[in-house]
Amino acid sequence: MDASGAEGAEAAAVYFVKLYPWVYQSGDLDTWNAMSGSNCSFCATVAASVADSVKSGEVNRGGNITIVSSRVAEPSSDYYTVEVHARATPTTTRDSAGSTTTSEGQDSILTIAVSGKAPNWTIEGVSARDVEE
Repeated sequence: MDASGAEGAEAAAVYFVKLYPWVYQSGDLDTWNAMSGSNCSFCATVAASVADSVKSGEVNRGGNITIVSSRVAEPSSDYYTVEVHARATPTTTRDSAGSTTTSEGQDSILTIAVSGKAPNWTIEGVSARDVEE
C-alpha cells in the first residue's frame, strides 16, 4: 500500500478485501472506516452489519480470505479499478443465545474503485459477484 500508482492501488484493494473477515471476527472497524470513502455503499453496509453483530452479541469465526488473483484495469481520472478474485472459507456465527449457523465458503470477483495515493488510499466503491464453478 506504500507504493504509488496502480501497484499501490492494487495493494490497497487486496488489503481491504482481506480486512473483510477481520472486521466481522473482531468487531474492530477503525481501519475499515478509515479506508472507506464517504460514498461507498458497500463499505457502509458492512460497517453497519458489523456494528449490529457486535451489539447483538454475535461471534463470527472463519470466512478467511485467500486472494486467487488481482489486476488493475486502466485508471480513470478519478480512481483505479481493481478486480480481485477472492476465495473465502466457511463462516460460523454464534448468536447471543448460543445457536450457530454456518455459511459455505465461496469464490467472488470484487471490482473495487480505489482513489488517492500512497499511503492514503480510499475505497470509493465495491461490487461483487459470485464465481460459478
